[in-house]
Amino acid sequence: MEKEGDFFELEERNLDDGAFDTSMLGEDDVNLQESSAKYPATGNVTEIKRKFHEYSVHACTNFCELTAEHRAGIQLLSLLSEARAPLHLYNKVYHWHLENTEAVQFLNQETLVEYLTKRYNLVDSRPLLTETIHLPHSHARVNLVYHQFKDQVMSLLTDGRIMDDDYLFHNDNPLEPPPEDWTYVSDINTGLAYRETYKKLIKDPTKEVLLPVLFYMDGAITGQFDHLPVEALKFTLGIFNGTARDRKYTWRELGYICHFLAVDTEKKDLIRNSKHMDNYTFVDDSSVSSSDSDDDSVNSDVNEDAGTQEDDAHDSSKDDEDDVGPKIESCAGQDLHAMLAKFLESYKELEQSGFDWALRYKGKTYDIHFVPFVMFIKGDSVEHDKHCGSCGSRCDLP
Repeated sequence: MEKEGDFFELEERNLDDGAFDTSMLGEDDVNLQESSAKYPATGNVTEIKRKFHEYSVHACTNFCELTAEHRAGIQLLSLLSEARAPLHLYNKVYHWHLENTEAVQFLNQETLVEYLTKRYNLVDSRPLLTETIHLPHSHARVNLVYHQFKDQVMSLLTDGRIMDDDYLFHNDNPLEPPPEDWTYVSDINTGLAYRETYKKLIKDPTKEVLLPVLFYMDGAITGQFDHLPVEALKFTLGIFNGTARDRKYTWRELGYICHFLAVDTEKKDLIRNSKHMDNYTFVDDSSVSSSDSDDDSVNSDVNEDAGTQEDDAHDSSKDDEDDVGPKIESCAGQDLHAMLAKFLESYKELEQSGFDWALRYKGKTYDIHFVPFVMFIKGDSVEHDKHCGSCGSRCDLP
């Protein structure tokens, strides 16, 4: 068994706090010579001990305790490793640390983001608006997250990263109309769509400026086993040239397409329409469409009425006999169009009225009235098929 004295001896031999023990070097020299004489000189018997002895002599002469810079670097490497962050960030983080040594108080992330949001007028640009809608095809009730178009437009027009060279005006004048004679086709303000729209919408060329709105929608796969991609509807302004529109900060999100699993919504509808007591216990009121009622949320009694009305709407025996018009067959594309219609409500209001703006361009302020219109929507073949309600199959049909 171990004795108490053994622990005292161990503690005494570690009082140097990691410093090298030089008193053992002379004794190691004698032991090394005795070991070499006792065993044949094959090269492997004493090589390990000899190499460590050489290192110990060198370390006692050349190495000292770790400096503050070394300790900070070791801790930084440890933090990056624990967070599984790329280790090439080490140099950037260390330089950042040296450049900001005047910061003496801790500031958490939430406080910093909230302060910057208010400082740079981004409170209204945050996606805080959520609404539950009822989709016409799948009859699912989904929550939508979207932005107000006017707030996102203001964010674009006031972005400090957008310079005068990023704008697209004829003869460097926001009020300059398109030329009468066209000898070339270049950016979007030289195409036929822009010229004809200008003739139709601009009534006062001394104040009104045509504002093309370019939409873009595409999905981002979040994993190879995930069937619910992130799909956002984005837009930019046609007063920015093609080079500027290639930059990320010249685009803003308007809404996020909700991808859902049909079984999650179907099971709630089954419980809700069954009029069972579980309707009051397990079905949350927030899953009910707010577009079906003037209130943001309704109680379970209204849920039953809404379900009854929905069943009546699908009952052909209760249809009006005078309604003999053609019926449009339901398709999956109607769900996407229902969500897009909700996103574009705020844009539609601004398109109908236009909006005033004080545009600062090349040292001069222009008091103008923007007249927005949708020029086109960008996307790949998959997205365009969704917009048009086309078949989304890419296989070879017989």
